[in-house]
Amino acid sequence: MKYIYIYIIQLYGYNTMLFSILIGLAMLLPRCTVVNMFEFIPSERMTHRCHYYHEKVDVTCTFGIWHPLAAEKLLMLTANTMPDQTVFHTGFLSIPGYKSPICTS
Repeated sequence: MKYIYIYIIQLYGYNTMLFSILIGLAMLLPRCTVVNMFEFIPSERMTHRCHYYHEKVDVTCTFGIWHPLAAEKLLMLTANTMPDQTVFHTGFLSIPGYKSPICTS
């Protein structure tokens, strides 16, 4: 993990905030056949809050206006194996892990 963080700092600079979802995915992919995620890509049920426990309304959090977050969302959407309709209707993503037949063949 330390090396991933160092690479991201070199790529984007010291003020880069590393998202826990990316860290979690990086840890799960080598160990799992499938990683299922929920609401990382906003579905039609989205709200305009950054966090469920804050009253502050800010759509930039939801859509990932900040460039590295937007790039992460596009990367997750590209790696996803669920139909786009499922992703945008229910908020579920399914990403094959390194142990899946898709990645080993």
